[in-house]
Amino acid sequence: MLHFLAAILSAAATKDATINCVNNVCVYDVRYGGGSSTQGVASLETFDFFVDQQMKAFPNVLFGCSDASSDISFENSEVSGIFGLSLGPDSILNQLSHFIRYRFSYCFSPFSGGIPPPLVVRFGEDIPPLHNAQTTMFVQPPFGVYFFYMELVDISVGNYRINFPPYTFEMRGDGSGGCFIDSGAVITQIDANTPGINAYEQVLNVFDSYYESEGLQTTQGEGFDLCYLLPPEGYYNFAPLTFHFNGADYTVDRKFMHIFYDSYFCVALLGKGSSSTVLGAWQQQNKRIVYDGQIVGLRFADEDCIHDVF
Repeated sequence: MLHFLAAILSAAATKDATINCVNNVCVYDVRYGGGSSTQGVASLETFDFFVDQQMKAFPNVLFGCSDASSDISFENSEVSGIFGLSLGPDSILNQLSHFIRYRFSYCFSPFSGGIPPPLVVRFGEDIPPLHNAQTTMFVQPPFGVYFFYMELVDISVGNYRINFPPYTFEMRGDGSGGCFIDSGAVITQIDANTPGINAYEQVLNVFDSYYESEGLQTTQGEGFDLCYLLPPEGYYNFAPLTFHFNGADYTVDRKFMHIFYDSYFCVALLGKGSSSTVLGAWQQQNKRIVYDGQIVGLRFADEDCIHDVF
């Protein structure tokens, strides 16, 4: 069993994950893109899941039993675990693929205090039908990377389409670039190293032009590059953002494109030093997201996610 375990973990290991097996114990160290990390013992175990009104056992599920985690973005930094749903060979998606048919879905209710609320992750036939859904196909990720990449064509702020050159968001030869969706990244980031133009700065410039035309005053904000004072009389004409993917337009509701404080708000985008574009969890609020391996694509639709209960 030890050799079987080590083989699976080695196949999943990248520069951000290390596995060491000594004296019949495999210890892992995994580091994520946002700076968080987890370490502990890797094991094989039988997991029981509630399926069709009864418990069903799944033997030999690979999982890590963490005894040390850091920089996990949850309230009080307390987290029970990380549920792996990437394309990696050790993720639950691949381990249970024959049962869930490479399909899973979630729907983020609006965050409270910047923290995602509990949610239901649905698999296979438990995924509800989508109304007015759009679909974009996944594209092959760089070697050794297990994120869900999509072909990003352009970006709009409000009604203004930026018209980036066609190659702007393509994956580059060194593995950087491209666009992927990641529920583990809280805030969306825009690639700041796109060829010929800084896409992140360009998007912020369009937001800035819009809010300048609205007569708002910039201010220093915490953690973001573009923030504005809220007028005493109130302000509600916030700009949405649309990602134009190949075959689908993903429009982020205006209230989920900003972070609000007592006297000011910030455009909820990160990008300084970034080398890829990432669709984060904040911009996935009130969206039904379906990762569909049967069509090898992402399906999404607007939904009032607070009603998605078990």
